[in-house]
Amino acid sequence: MESGIDLSRVATFLGVVDDTELIQIEISTERRVTLTAGTLSYTFSLVIADDVPQVFAPLNAEQPAAVAIQGHKLNVPIQLANIAGSHVRLSVDTNSTAFSGITDGVRDTLTFEFGGADVEWFEASAVGLLVSLDYFAPIQRILPDDTLVQLELGNHRHVRLQYPIADGAGTVTVTFAGINL
Repeated sequence: MESGIDLSRVATFLGVVDDTELIQIEISTERRVTLTAGTLSYTFSLVIADDVPQVFAPLNAEQPAAVAIQGHKLNVPIQLANIAGSHVRLSVDTNSTAFSGITDGVRDTLTFEFGGADVEWFEASAVGLLVSLDYFAPIQRILPDDTLVQLELGNHRHVRLQYPIADGAGTVTVTFAGINL
């Protein structure tokens, strides 16, 4: 099984330590990396190659779960989810026609559900994805509250978010990876 090191974690550690200190790198048999500089030590897991999508595949257009919701209704739970944790589990329940999410942090849990009057339209498919909230931060800054947002959860570990711009003359499409539940 191939594995690698998340270099952003190494860069964060290096940004904190004095640039004259020697850095000791240790990789354990449990697939964990420990960086040590003086009395400061940071341990994190290796990235397993099988967990990282190697080939970007767009959403399966034939069977995605989709929901259309006003931007402000989506922004509020995503902002609160950022307080509770770093990931959100997005899912669509085919039985109740509801779009929902849950964030489980170390101490906090946030759940939200949209159905009925909350959504403009709904396309059900039993899909659930774990998504990093880091993907939503730049989108939330530019997403107008009164804009109808189409959110699709695909069968290929991807989420697609679309919304119109310039009075409907154009469309912004953002696609990002998730992890299957």
